[in-house]
Amino acid sequence: MNKICSLNLGTALLVSSVFSPAQIVLAQSCTIPPTCESLGYDKNPSDCVDKAILKCPLDKTKIFCSNGVADGVAPDDGNNPLMVGSIAYSDGSWSTKPKSDKIPIGVIFDISGLAVALDNYTLVNYSCSNPCQSFTPTVCSGYSAGGLNLWKNPTLQQLQLMYDKKTKLDSVLSALSARPLASSKLVYGTDGSRVAYLEFDKGTIGTSFTETPIRCVIDISSINAAPPPTTPYKVGDTYYKNGIACGKIAKLDSTGKHGTVITSGAYVGTQSETSNYCINKSTCGLDWGIASPESIKNTVDFCSYFYTSAGCCHLCGGQSNRVCGISGCTSGYCEASF
Repeated sequence: MNKICSLNLGTALLVSSVFSPAQIVLAQSCTIPPTCESLGYDKNPSDCVDKAILKCPLDKTKIFCSNGVADGVAPDDGNNPLMVGSIAYSDGSWSTKPKSDKIPIGVIFDISGLAVALDNYTLVNYSCSNPCQSFTPTVCSGYSAGGLNLWKNPTLQQLQLMYDKKTKLDSVLSALSARPLASSKLVYGTDGSRVAYLEFDKGTIGTSFTETPIRCVIDISSINAAPPPTTPYKVGDTYYKNGIACGKIAKLDSTGKHGTVITSGAYVGTQSETSNYCINKSTCGLDWGIASPESIKNTVDFCSYFYTSAGCCHLCGGQSNRVCGISGCTSGYCEASF
């Protein structure tokens, strides 16, 4: 059996002045090297299709593989959660590297399943005619990519998420030969007689009388919804569907498999805006509405004012007391049954 022998340099200098070469050989430290098989590199290529592969450093023909992400690509079976920067496809799947057999439609900017389109849709203004479109809350319903009509206008909060992750998103968009966010001004709504936009150069909000681009978003969880979960949950757990984070578990039935999920973040707006946002939400293919006081209390660990199904309420997480029918709310959560 082969052996690997090593001699510390300092030790070699010391012993070379005292011992003979034959004696030095005896002073060396010898060990039996491991084999690739003993290190776990015992798989065949046929065992590792669509799996993460590692090659043995001692013999590159010996490999190990697991059910992790292969070559940076997330499997389409939904077992791996989404990542910001994943490429979204028209069939509801995703990967972190392009797939030639699929149609890319956007890039994921939030692990709830939200993707930004690969290009701006059109120019909009508060009121205009061709080639500009008048801004409406549903202008993006006219956008088409991947044969899907599920596109929606971006909210300010969504554009701010994109801005926070602009470097990552632009890297992926550039790799797809798509339009980067870069220093764009992208519309999210109106303000008086002007359109309101987020400036991606500085992350600041502005308004414009002139024609300004809008870039649509899509919730890929609504493309390919999965059946109800089979694993019991606990209140406070993140609820996943097709590998997409839908929100936090707020309530559960006795089986632990069905209940209510609440959005992980609050929507900022008026009561009417919050309600409309929740009603139009399609994440994970669930039927969303404005959250109840109980759902908020079960998942939010601080005291604040929130719009709820019982009106504006002052709530403290985990406590039984609540005061509703008051003023002072500026945001609210959405919930859905699963």
